[in-house]
Amino acid sequence: MIFSSCIVSADKNETGSDIQPSWSGVWESLLYTETLEQNKTNVTGTYVPFTNSLKDNGIINGTLTNNGSRLTGSWTETGDVLFNVSNDNSTLDGVWAYSDEVQQFLKMDSNNDIDGTWNSSSLSLNLQKKDSLVFGTYESIDDQTGVSGFINATVSPDGKEITGTFNESGNILFILSDDGSYYNGTYTYGNKPQKEVDTWNATRIK
Repeated sequence: MIFSSCIVSADKNETGSDIQPSWSGVWESLLYTETLEQNKTNVTGTYVPFTNSLKDNGIINGTLTNNGSRLTGSWTETGDVLFNVSNDNSTLDGVWAYSDEVQQFLKMDSNNDIDGTWNSSSLSLNLQKKDSLVFGTYESIDDQTGVSGFINATVSPDGKEITGTFNESGNILFILSDDGSYYNGTYTYGNKPQKEVDTWNATRIK
């Protein structure tokens, strides 16, 4: 996997002073969805293409400087990115260097019960929904274990049941609570004809 640097910078407001935008949230262009989460001066996130013909899902990791107006870091494709955030923090205009394509990302309202960050006993998950599809990443809370991967799933019409796969060749079933604060889940694993089943419960963090 190739990691390359990215730079995301923000404009100044009309008075010329640095703004301090919130990078947390879901941003959508015509081709991709980015989900970013800011923790003090650190920003992590995922990007997901709307069609399989585009690049694969990936992860963004960066650090904020200049009073929170600039993000520098890495992403899991080849090439640099440069984004400028609008003064009202509603859009990102940028270029993906591998194709020199200019894209504009709009910040989405995140009121969906599925979207967000979830912690289980050993893993942290970031889930996002697009229509009836759910995409996400998971990684171990304890970095020493090195567990990480992607989730691809669909959501039931009532938005409460997620079924799909994760990239350790297993199936998942997550059932959200009525208040959206936690889910009870199971996953399958193993190479036997009858796969093993275990629990994968998690609580919403954001």
